[in-house]
Amino acid sequence: MNFDDRNIKIPFLKKNWSLTVSNEFILTDGTVEVLIAVSCFDHDDMKVKKNKSKSPQPPYNEDSSDEEADVNVNDNDQDKSSTFIIATARQLKIASPINNKGGIIKFLDTKNDDDTTELVLINARGITKASIIHGTIGSVNYNRKSDYSNFFYSNKLIEIFNFPKSFYEELKRLPKNETCAYFIHRCLIKDWLVVENYKDKVLSIIAYNLKTKKLDNFFRKREKSVTSIVNIGSSSFMISKNEILFAYCYGTNNITIYLMENGLEVTTKKFTEKDVKIIFFDFVENDSKLLIIIEEESHHSDDSEPEPLLVIVIWDLFSSSDNCVRRIYDTSSLFSTENAYLQRLAFVSGKLIIITEDGTIISALEQLNIDKLLNPENNNTRNVINTTSPEKFGITSTSTTTITLTDYHLSYDLLGNPLDHETVQAIVEDPEPWLQNKYYNRTTVYLDERKSTQLIIGESTVQVWRKRKGIATDSSPKRILEYIWTNPFQEMQIQSLQVAYKEFSLVVYIPSETSPGLQVIIEWPDKVNVPVDACKALRFLDQKSNEPTGSNYQHTFENIIQQTENIIKKYIVSKSGLWRMLDIRYDLMAHLIRGNRVSIVKNILSFKYKNGMKKSLHIPRLYSWDGRVKETDLEIAIKYSKGEYRKDSVIVKYLLDYYSDNATNNSNWMFTVSKAIPLLYEYKLAYFVKELFQKPCFGSNEIYLNSSDINIEDIIDSDHKNIHALNIDIGLIKRNDFKKMIFRKEQR
Repeated sequence: MNFDDRNIKIPFLKKNWSLTVSNEFILTDGTVEVLIAVSCFDHDDMKVKKNKSKSPQPPYNEDSSDEEADVNVNDNDQDKSSTFIIATARQLKIASPINNKGGIIKFLDTKNDDDTTELVLINARGITKASIIHGTIGSVNYNRKSDYSNFFYSNKLIEIFNFPKSFYEELKRLPKNETCAYFIHRCLIKDWLVVENYKDKVLSIIAYNLKTKKLDNFFRKREKSVTSIVNIGSSSFMISKNEILFAYCYGTNNITIYLMENGLEVTTKKFTEKDVKIIFFDFVENDSKLLIIIEEESHHSDDSEPEPLLVIVIWDLFSSSDNCVRRIYDTSSLFSTENAYLQRLAFVSGKLIIITEDGTIISALEQLNIDKLLNPENNNTRNVINTTSPEKFGITSTSTTTITLTDYHLSYDLLGNPLDHETVQAIVEDPEPWLQNKYYNRTTVYLDERKSTQLIIGESTVQVWRKRKGIATDSSPKRILEYIWTNPFQEMQIQSLQVAYKEFSLVVYIPSETSPGLQVIIEWPDKVNVPVDACKALRFLDQKSNEPTGSNYQHTFENIIQQTENIIKKYIVSKSGLWRMLDIRYDLMAHLIRGNRVSIVKNILSFKYKNGMKKSLHIPRLYSWDGRVKETDLEIAIKYSKGEYRKDSVIVKYLLDYYSDNATNNSNWMFTVSKAIPLLYEYKLAYFVKELFQKPCFGSNEIYLNSSDINIEDIIDSDHKNIHALNIDIGLIKRNDFKKMIFRKEQR
């Protein structure tokens, strides 16, 4: 755009700059507008002034001194800090009450129906929040001397807040020669200001919502000692694009992921390499992966100093593949070392942009090496299986090859050669025992030369079975189900099938009478989610439970169910963190409840490690992965209970005990229970409510609060009383010194 910059007369020397771009919004005349804000500030704006007052009132909550309140409003000094807001479509500069302030700036996210755009500016003096009314853009000419008079009489257009106590204390701990710009920048994540606090071996991360000014959530992590988090580097935070997940790294080789809606810990990824430091990470690929930049030390054989090497890592958050963590060295020097990366990284329209050494702007994820890391290709040669007609393989009624092929069962070896299923014994003879006709259509392919692994494509399932070596026992059956995918709709049609050693790529088409058919691509083992498909299969199998006839069919059916449960148990034990991530995204617990898998639900809710320590494998949620309000797992269990007797609602009992027992240490475990209590009465399960209120979590419970969150008068009044109610304000505290600032300006 072209813009008249005659009013911008600020020297670039010894100045720092912050830039932010708003979301698109539509004005009343149909114009699509985008705002750009640029803030110029110097070191004084980012230096915390030590409080010299002897007043007992804490500096983070006191009225600003004259020096602090005077936020560079001298019109005659062009070197003072400034912030410019530009409407790109109208090509004009917007007057605002922060024109004469400088600091780290950020537009807050807006929705399509919002009539204002909010901008926050943070410097060492506090948090300033300004609102720009869309309807006034272009109606007020820019006049430097009228900036404050245009906005002063609207309390909603500008608000100034004090820092939270722990945030202010961290600012004061910064070295004298260091500004707080980097510290503020890394704590400002999307619409949140993130604050850390460590007390009594508990690390608390607090997220303040800058739109609502409220404390959104606590994220807690217990540490064995203070040395595990102190003097180990800078902390880093990131929130997923859909605002479901919160990722935190406290400066070492660990990244912990929490659930935003309740602050409960989901999983932790630890990089075990020696001398490793995580310097940056971000959610990418629709929040399905985490891009991580790691700094390693390169040790040479001589006595020279070790050199830092940057490693690009992709953590596939929801992948059950053994290749879910992939890494390459940053040989192209795309990224920079710690503290320097902020100068070269930017986020534009959800894209990660890198500014190279020569000033070139490139998209990080579109670089060839990173793109291959995000979406690795399988270069293995696969054999095409033609399942359409035996004649395509050169087999006719006059062929000398003595093979009898039937229309209902096509069998092939690893190379794609057809086999006679009547002479070559299958690993599993009847993979779909609920079908009444034993001549149902199916295709089987051996995935190795020894014929120990077999792919079976039936009318409603895709299964992979493996023969176990050795003697079969009750705990070690001879046949192992490795993978199962189910189709609850109509019979499917194979469109293409390619196989290689212990892998396959399958495309099936599911026709529909009322809508276009569905095409499904299954690539095992790398691009399928084994535990997710197993949970869905259990629900499908429960719907088929009354269809097998005869003891043999019923025994085969129950074996498939048991084998499917074994798949889930394997991931619960060996990949518990992955299981929790999958439960959040794919509602695994809901599938198990609807599938009436009482035993597996009990195992999940009472899971313990070999050392006896209990581990929480299930996390309650109110929202689905797409952000919509969902039916909670407890509500599903109540509605699927088969009667008013305890034996008919045992899953409800398991869930209530699980939530209330965990709530002894963290009350957020109960946030779905209160919603379900009326439903318990409706389904005649009121006896659970009586038992619930006798749980220890409704007695004494520990709450983490700063003394600054409590009114001092309430503390005094509570003396000599056993019980006293406290008025607790855990949001951002608004400061009322803007009028003082205007009054002092008018006096000059």
